[in-house]
Amino acid sequence: MNNIYAYHFRWNVLRDAIPNPDDEDGMVGSPVKLRGGKYVLSFSKTLDYIFLRDASYYFGIRGAETRGANTAEEYKTDPSVGMTVDIDGTVTVRIVNPYKTLFRIHDWLQSSLNILEPAVRNWIANRPYQEVVGKKEAVQREFDAFLISEEGKELLKYLEDSYGVRLKRVAFEDVLPPDEYTAATTKRAEAVQKALRIGTLADAKSKKTKTLAEGEAGAIKTIAEAEAARIKMVNEAIQAGGETALALRTLEAYETMGENGNTVIVGGNNPVQMLIDSSKGRKMGQQPSPTPAKKNQNPPATGGKS
Repeated sequence: MNNIYAYHFRWNVLRDAIPNPDDEDGMVGSPVKLRGGKYVLSFSKTLDYIFLRDASYYFGIRGAETRGANTAEEYKTDPSVGMTVDIDGTVTVRIVNPYKTLFRIHDWLQSSLNILEPAVRNWIANRPYQEVVGKKEAVQREFDAFLISEEGKELLKYLEDSYGVRLKRVAFEDVLPPDEYTAATTKRAEAVQKALRIGTLADAKSKKTKTLAEGEAGAIKTIAEAEAARIKMVNEAIQAGGETALALRTLEAYETMGENGNTVIVGGNNPVQMLIDSSKGRKMGQQPSPTPAKKNQNPPATGGKS
C-alpha cells in the first residue's frame, strides 16, 4: 500500500510507414521493414499502470504450412496444394483482470503470444492456402474465423481464465508465400493482364472498323435515297408538264451528252424531235421509231425518152 507498483513492458506494433521517432514515446531501435512493405516498431517502457481498453500488438509467424491434398485420390475431391507461408499480423486484446495479468504470469504479452503462435499454426495446417489468405475477422471475437474455431475457443478460455487477457481479434495483415511462388504468380498475372489488354485493343479496333463500315453504308444509302427521290420528283414534274416539259428535259440531256468525253451521234433530219420521241418511247416502254427520211420528189432519170 505504501508503494506504487511499476513493471517493465515491451511490445511491438505494425505501421504502414516509418513514423517520426520524436512523436513515438518509448520507441527503441530502428523500424524493421517486412516483406509485405509494412514496418514493425519496437517499444520499451516502465509503467505504473495497465491499459483496460482494447490494444493491438504485432505478431509474426514464419514457415507455417497450409493444408494440401496428400494423395491423388484426395486431390480429386480437394485440389488444394500445401504451401509454406509467412504471416504478419496483429492481435487485439483487452485486460479484464489486471491482478491476474500482472501477478499470475511474467510478461503477460509475450507469454500470450507464445501460446497464440502454435494455435495459429495448427489452424493454418487444417486449411488450404486460399482460405488462409481470405481469413475473415472482426473486432468482436464471435465473428473472427480463427477465434470461433476449436483452436481459437481453447485459446480464448485459457488466456482469459489464467491471465485475465481477452482475445478479441487475430488479424492476418499479410500472408506471404515463398519468394519463388510470388515471382511465378506475378509473371502469370502479368501474362493475363497482357492478354486482356491485347484482347481489349483488338475488340476496340473491330468495333471501330464496324462503326466506319456502318457509317459508309449509311452514307451510300442516304445518297441513293436522295437520288431516287430526285429522279421521282423530276419524273412527276415531267408528267405534270406534258410534252413541253418533256421537250425541255430532252434538250437538257442533249446539251450534256458529251460532257464525260463520250462521242454522241444523233441522226435524222430532226434530232430534237427524235430525242423527244425516244424519251416518250422509254417512258411508255416502247422502242423509238426512226424518223423517216424525206422522199426525193424528182424521180430518177431513165434511159428512155420522155
